[in-house]
Amino acid sequence: MSIKFNDFNFEVIDINTQGAAELTVNKTTLSFSQRLVEDMGNPPFIRTMIDPEKKIFAVQCCKQTDVNCVKFSKPKGEQKGGVKIVSTSIMRVLKTLMEDSWDNNHRYKISAKIISDAKAAVFYLETATTLELYDVKQMKAKTE
Repeated sequence: MSIKFNDFNFEVIDINTQGAAELTVNKTTLSFSQRLVEDMGNPPFIRTMIDPEKKIFAVQCCKQTDVNCVKFSKPKGEQKGGVKIVSTSIMRVLKTLMEDSWDNNHRYKISAKIISDAKAAVFYLETATTLELYDVKQMKAKTE
């Protein structure tokens, strides 16, 4: 039996943006996925917010002149991959808030809920998935 390529209804797979809109809380950094950065429109600056009662973390696009702004993304086309933020202040707030359920020996991945009209993403911290710590030394040893 002969088959023809045109007998199929193929769609081209978009290889430029992969994954889900999510945040990974690492030991010392916050990692925002490429999909999240793009879904937010590659904002150059964000501000971070917390609702301690509901245990919700949020990021919102802002101007460079806004109080407590954080440098975030390069313009679309220049930004390669996700964004990492190193901030002792943010990490302390998140880890203190979640100290009853998170520990320093794990990382945590949280799906984002995009709120387009507010140019924001919210993260329900209590829904975090636990991940093993990424140990660079162990990974290098496995590849050698």
